[in-house]
Amino acid sequence: MRLYELTNEWLRLRSLDEDEETTAEDLALVQADILQKAQNVGAVLAEMSRTADAIRAEEKRLASKRKAIENRHEYLFEYVKAQMLVMGLEELRGPNFSWKFAKGETKSVVVTDETLIPDEFFRLRREVDKSAIHKASDELGECVPGTAMKVSRSLRIT
Repeated sequence: MRLYELTNEWLRLRSLDEDEETTAEDLALVQADILQKAQNVGAVLAEMSRTADAIRAEEKRLASKRKAIENRHEYLFEYVKAQMLVMGLEELRGPNFSWKFAKGETKSVVVTDETLIPDEFFRLRREVDKSAIHKASDELGECVPGTAMKVSRSLRIT
């Protein structure tokens, strides 16, 4: 039987007005089956957690390796660019790769001291402060307009 079927059976037995002894024994049997199902689900969840942890560790390892390769790529690219600039070359042609500076120059902003930049050049990010809303709702005894309080229970497997 599936867990939901066992739950339905347990609810059905609990609602019966028959012989109390038989109902109690039957309830105990169904509850034992429910416990066994929960144990099996717990084992599956534990295995899933171990698998997710292993994947997370591998993702971290691969991200580190990717970052190292990207940094090396950037370094080598800038290395060739710097040498071409020093030699005054606009183009390098080879059998496999050609290097050529694009026409014109591009400008980009480099921030050297953020404290000296006028306020008009900053963006403000609007963000909901859920902690303040929670506190205000508790103090007012009602929800802040545009919000609702959600009550949830957490289940822990030990």
